[in-house]
Amino acid sequence: MSCENIKSPNEQREQLGTSAREECVEMCSYMAVVTVLSRNRRRNTAIVLAKCIYREFLHFPTT
Repeated sequence: MSCENIKSPNEQREQLGTSAREECVEMCSYMAVVTVLSRNRRRNTAIVLAKCIYREFLHFPTT
């Protein structure tokens, strides 16, 4: 299973067993870039782009 195949929350609720997101988290680490659009006292706005990076690629130890 790849991180690109994460199911929507509604699809996850219908699925029995482990959710797709939980399986993805076990396989991947994430790299994120945050771009702040505004810093307002009432509302902060930002864009977050995240990318799944497979642990095997980064040579992380698996448990």
